[in-house]
Amino acid sequence: MKPKLPVKLDLSYRASNGDASTFDWSEVPEGVLPYEEIDFSYNGITSAELDRVLEVCSRCPKLRVLKLFKNSIDDSGAEGLAELCRQSPKIEEIHLSHNMFTAEGASVIIIAAEACRQPDTVPLWLRLEQNHIDDAENVFRRLQDRYSVCRRIDPKACTSRTCVKKCLVHLPHFCLQRLSHVDSHPDLPQLAKSGATNGNNGNHALPRQMMRQFREDLDRQKGKSKGKSEPLERVALAERAKIDFEKPRPMQRAVSDEVAPEGGRPPQIQVEQLVDPEGAQEFFCYLCHGVLYLPMLTRCSHLFCSPCFQSWVMDRVNEHQTGPASQQSMQAMPCPICENGLKKADVVPLHRAQHPAAGILQRQWHSIKLKCIHHIDFTNAMRGASPLRPPFAEPACRMRERGVECQWVGDLPDYAAHCKVCPVAAALRTPTENEGAGSFYEDDICVAKYDFDGGENPKLLRINAKDMVKIYRTVPSGWAGGILLDKCMEEVGLPGWFPIKYVELYKDKENIP
Repeated sequence: MKPKLPVKLDLSYRASNGDASTFDWSEVPEGVLPYEEIDFSYNGITSAELDRVLEVCSRCPKLRVLKLFKNSIDDSGAEGLAELCRQSPKIEEIHLSHNMFTAEGASVIIIAAEACRQPDTVPLWLRLEQNHIDDAENVFRRLQDRYSVCRRIDPKACTSRTCVKKCLVHLPHFCLQRLSHVDSHPDLPQLAKSGATNGNNGNHALPRQMMRQFREDLDRQKGKSKGKSEPLERVALAERAKIDFEKPRPMQRAVSDEVAPEGGRPPQIQVEQLVDPEGAQEFFCYLCHGVLYLPMLTRCSHLFCSPCFQSWVMDRVNEHQTGPASQQSMQAMPCPICENGLKKADVVPLHRAQHPAAGILQRQWHSIKLKCIHHIDFTNAMRGASPLRPPFAEPACRMRERGVECQWVGDLPDYAAHCKVCPVAAALRTPTENEGAGSFYEDDICVAKYDFDGGENPKLLRINAKDMVKIYRTVPSGWAGGILLDKCMEEVGLPGWFPIKYVELYKDKENIP
């Protein structure tokens, strides 16, 4: 019997940090393909890369489902998608939510899809919510007056394969669009151009200038401009360097732009690692005081690490659920800095933000230069009597005594790749170093050896023997932060702290779904 051919090509999450330029197109097979479903979601694909996606689709004669949500495709890619609808009139689903289409681009796709749809086929399931379609209600009404489209108001009567109105195109959730973005300032295009020209010439004022302009634009749009605001109080760089690394802090994931090899991810970036700390002032997370990891930009123009912000949200939700107003729904989440109310659409990854300042900030963040956490300079400091010696340098100092050193200096996006081959990190991961020491890394799956009762402390994780646990982070004091997993390896409950010695690495990794 012939082996069953795969029906799905899953290439989601392949781009590092949502940067489509890092996507490895060699993963796409050549020739005619048997796939019925193609998934390119969460890759930061723009209209420039869309042509390559459509070329892959053209080699899939059985294509039924195309997933392109959570990318950065704008109106310039609309005609290519319209042509796909013409060439594949029997395609059943196209997922384009969370992109950058306006009403003009969305209309091009919808009209083409409706024109080539045959009455005897299932209605096209076309997802276009969470784009930049202003006044979506009126846009839909105009389309409904002229074309066979349905909003699927009744989810029981209309499904992905049937329409109670016998329409040709379904537009579920079409009117759920992102909030209008801040209007562009007339000087910003020129600033963006000069920023691209200057490259990495140390223009420290540029990101600050862009952030100030972003905030002024926001105030002007809201009608709340009151002149210059008081500068936010920042933690001094010297104070950041004195953080107590033994005391468990709010759980946060290690800084990394891409998945590290089996055995661990890059450690958190410390202030001492930065070649030019002053130039990176705008890129410290207010919550963890570290260099931003997967930056999130709020509507009030503040930057946070994605995991830090999610942890902040979780804490606020927990407080609300146990507080006096628990019977009322939360209308908005307060910003950690200015306490302005934020909704889900008000917080976006920096590389997806539409304000011109965001592109400049993204490039400046990528150009941050740093040393490896195991750099030889830090071990030199350890040998002296300086009170400012970094507390994280002890492992590298031990390795230097064995003749293992690292002298890497490079850009922030390259740090994760370096950590895969860092000689000191590799030596620290050897069995002779880690055996019995309870060394775990972010996202390791562990199994509990004993029961641990955290008592009434809400920050501790209660575990029973044989429970499955995912590690979030560990601290030298012998504690680990993590969350329980169910039988399907899905996260359940709230995260918490527990002793490292109570768990061991789950070795049957091949059976993890």
